[in-house]
Amino acid sequence: MNENFEAINCYRFQSGKYLNCDPQKKPFYNIFFFIGGNPGSFILDGNWADILAGRLFFIPPETDFSINCENSSVDCFHISFASSSPMPVRSPYFTIVTPEFRQKFIRWTIELAGSCLRLDYAQAARHVKRIMEKLAQLTAESRISFATRHVAVIMRDIPKHFHFDDYQIDYFVSGAGTYFIDNRWMEYSPGTFGFVPPRILHAIRYPQTADVDTYSVKFKLPGDSFLASIPAEAFVRQIPAERQPALLVLLKKIVGEFVMDIPVSPNRLTSLISLINEIIDPSAGNSAEDGFVTRVKNIVLAHYSRELRITEIARRMGISPEYLSRQFKKRARQTLVSYINAHRMKLGRTMLQNTNMPIKQIAADCGFKNVNYFTTMFKLHFSVTPKTIRKHAKNTADAVREKNFSGEKNAAQRIG
Repeated sequence: MNENFEAINCYRFQSGKYLNCDPQKKPFYNIFFFIGGNPGSFILDGNWADILAGRLFFIPPETDFSINCENSSVDCFHISFASSSPMPVRSPYFTIVTPEFRQKFIRWTIELAGSCLRLDYAQAARHVKRIMEKLAQLTAESRISFATRHVAVIMRDIPKHFHFDDYQIDYFVSGAGTYFIDNRWMEYSPGTFGFVPPRILHAIRYPQTADVDTYSVKFKLPGDSFLASIPAEAFVRQIPAERQPALLVLLKKIVGEFVMDIPVSPNRLTSLISLINEIIDPSAGNSAEDGFVTRVKNIVLAHYSRELRITEIARRMGISPEYLSRQFKKRARQTLVSYINAHRMKLGRTMLQNTNMPIKQIAADCGFKNVNYFTTMFKLHFSVTPKTIRKHAKNTADAVREKNFSGEKNAAQRIG
């Protein structure tokens, strides 16, 4: 980049009332980077967004915006500058700066603020250039930018808004309300899946009770090969019961990794896009699999959490248990019992790693009435006990949180 930066300023605000003043929007670029979240909201070019920890807003010249957090404490960097050359990022947008980049952004903005205080504009220009290069990289990457789960809380309705470059999905495990999409309101209920491409107006009305269990994930796909395969139209669909467990397990993995400040692996995004396409075309995910095996697996997916006998599966398929066992082993190259147990073990490991549920409850949810039998099977399958998996996941999460806390503490000491 060969920008000629002018009038560079960088301030760190800790009171929302100063953010509500009207910054010089013309002809300046503005960047707001919130280190911490608060109850406020941001309106950017007619688009509404909550103020969340790590959220960054990029605002080109001549773009309308407002901030509503007058009565709240904040921790926010505000950068403004002018440039005689076009920026690599030209459209207004907001995003979550993911944990792996967050400490770097904090350090850079602190260094930029110091350069501005010293009136060292040559050094300040170098810092702004570095920040803009990283923003260009973030907007060009395919990644999950936000993932959360709300359960057993009273939710505030989400007003009508759109995302500049984020795709969004919402999956409702429990609760009922209305979902605005495609210029109309639609009812949702347990098992409803909503998909919203960029720049599509949408909104959610939640039940005014704590009967809520919902997942929300936002992801970016700019310039990625996935763009050729992901749906271009918004939709709201009821997910068949046999497909819900697979979707739920994937969402738990994504949310668990994101909440624990561990970068979400790229294959999670691949799996999510594949599931979205399968929701649009249920035959998309089964083209290479034997139809007989698929029917058996769908029954297992729908009923794995309770006692599931081969005789019951055979009855549902209208065949004898002997024929079922023989054909499944021949076509799937494993016994039906081993497939059921392997599926339950994988689900159990996922819940141990990504939730705080008691092991006894996890065992029950995986179809085991006896927690000791669950432990025995788990050890046979993974060569470690459930307690060992839980302890390792906790230690990993604690180590990451300690590392992030230390980085934030050091950054605070440097600015202080």
